Amino acid sequence: MIAALLQYPIAFIVVSHGLVYLIFGAMSITKTGFPQVYGPWKGRSIALGQAIQRDSLKSLTEALWLLAGVGLIIGGAAIGVSSLLPGYWRPICVCASIAGVTSFAVFWDGQVEQFANQGGVGMIISLAIIAGSVLFPIAFA
Repeated sequence: MIAALLQYPIAFIVVSHGLVYLIFGAMSITKTGFPQVYGPWKGRSIALGQAIQRDSLKSLTEALWLLAGVGLIIGGAAIGVSSLLPGYWRPICVCASIAGVTSFAVFWDGQVEQFANQGGVGMIISLAIIAGSVLFPIAFA
């Protein structure tokens, strides 16, 4: 009963999170929001060090944002129609959220004061989606 009441609000939240990833990816690719949206970015990743930098790192991050966005939109839709596609939402949401967490890991340059601007909030939401998928595997079955 509770899962039925929460199905559509959760689907909306997941789809909305996916749309944010798509919007950030599109803004970055079209150069309309990068790096203004993310604050002063150093052009390198704390996780990858010197291995990938600047434009290559930006391209990798954009690809991960778009992958996470599309995946979360599909995953949220699968939650919404879970009676037709029982269980499909979990692997889709988990994989897309992993792409989102990975995008933060490869993008963040270690500036703690820029944590939220550089995707920290999105990473936390993606981790919550992963946790929900693992802790409540039959929520929308």
